[in-house]
Amino acid sequence: MHGELEELKSRIREAEMRFDKMRQLVDETGYDWDMIELKRMQRELDDLIKRYEDKVSKFTGRPYRYSSQDVVPQIGTHPFEHQSADEEHRR
Repeated sequence: MHGELEELKSRIREAEMRFDKMRQLVDETGYDWDMIELKRMQRELDDLIKRYEDKVSKFTGRPYRYSSQDVVPQIGTHPFEHQSADEEHRR
């Protein structure tokens, strides 16, 4: 079980790094097709985090929620929420 959790942590770290690089590319270029890829990557990352939460919850016997202290470095997991808030603020 511990090996599975470490594997998921590793996959989350990798997904976060890929996501962050793609988000930087979208910020620099603004291409719509990049945004579609970014959203796909966000869904992949959310799925990995959900699987990690479920495994830890099952292992510990109590609800568990992923946080930035669990996988370091934490690279913005939900940028669209912040992006929407920023866009509303600018209007």
